[in-house]
Amino acid sequence: MVKETQSKQELLRERVYNFYMDNKNRGKSYTYKHFQEENIAKSTICRIIKLADEGLSPKRKQGSGRITKIFPKKQLSSLKKAFDHNDGISQRQAAQRYRCSQSYICKVLKKHTDIRCLKKKVIPARTDKQRGKIRGLCGKLYLKFKNYFWIMDDESNFTLKNSHINGNPYYYSSNKSKTPAKVKFNPKKNSKRNCQSGQLSQKKKLLPFIRENHINDNFIFWPDLSTSHYAKSVQQFMTNNNINFVPKEQNPPNTPEVRPIEDFWLYLKGQVYNNNWEAKNISQLKRKINICIKKIDQNYIKNLMSSIPKRLNLIRRKGLIEQR
Repeated sequence: MVKETQSKQELLRERVYNFYMDNKNRGKSYTYKHFQEENIAKSTICRIIKLADEGLSPKRKQGSGRITKIFPKKQLSSLKKAFDHNDGISQRQAAQRYRCSQSYICKVLKKHTDIRCLKKKVIPARTDKQRGKIRGLCGKLYLKFKNYFWIMDDESNFTLKNSHINGNPYYYSSNKSKTPAKVKFNPKKNSKRNCQSGQLSQKKKLLPFIRENHINDNFIFWPDLSTSHYAKSVQQFMTNNNINFVPKEQNPPNTPEVRPIEDFWLYLKGQVYNNNWEAKNISQLKRKINICIKKIDQNYIKNLMSSIPKRLNLIRRKGLIEQR
C-alpha cells in the first residue's frame, strides 16, 4: 500500500506538537520563540499547544473543518435567474435564501456564471414626450451646424459642502446589452435653477465674448431651455446684434449628454471638492472656484466643445442611450 503524502499543515502540526512535548518543562514561551523565528503565526502555535495540553492528537479529525457547500444545477439555475439583469437583489439576501455565506454567493457568481456586478449609469429622467423629440432635433442641429463654432451659456449650483444621496447604484448582468434600461440606468431629475440672471449674463457677457473671439466665425449660440434665456427682450437683443442662436422650438429638451458644458461642471466640482474639501463661507467657496477655473487647461475646454457634432450625430444615428 502507498502511504498518503502528508500536507504541509499536518507536518507543521506534528512538528510543533512534538517539539512542545519534548520541551514542555521549559514552558510555552520557549516553543513560541522557537517557531516564531520561522515566521509561523503565534495563533497557530497556540492552537497546537492547546491540543497537547488537552491530550489530543495533532492529526485532523476526519470530517472536521468547514462544511462544503455545493450548488446543484437546479439551485445554480435559480441563483442565475435571481441575479441576471436585476438590481433588486443583494448577495446578502441570496445568502440568507440559500443558507450559506455572502462570500460563497460571490464565489459562485464569479466562478460558475458570467454574471457580474456593474455600476448603473446616471441619465436624465426624461418623459415620453421629450424622448420623442430629442432624436429628430439633435439630427437637425447636427446637419445644420456641424461645421460651426459652438457657444454655450449655463449655470450650476455650488454648495459649501459636496453632498448627495445615492439610490441603488448597482445591478447584475451577464450581458449588459440585453439588460433592460430601467435596470441599468439611474434616472435623475435635474434640479431647478434660479436663472433670472440669465438675461443680464447674455447681455453683459455674451456680446463682448463673441466680439473678442468669434467676430469673423460661423458660430451658433446654444442656450439651455431656461425661460429667462428665451425671454422676448433676450431674443430681441440677440437678433439686433446678429447673434445666431438655436431657436427654442429647435432646442432638444433635457439632453445633458450632448452639452459638454455639463461635463465641465462635473470636472470643476471634482476639483473644487477634491479630498472632501468644505468651504466655511460663500467668499471662501468663490475663491476656491476661481482658483480651480484658472488651473483648467484651455485645450480641455476646446476639446469638450469640439465634441458637440459627434455627440449630436450619435443620437441622430442611434437614439438616446436608454433606447439603444
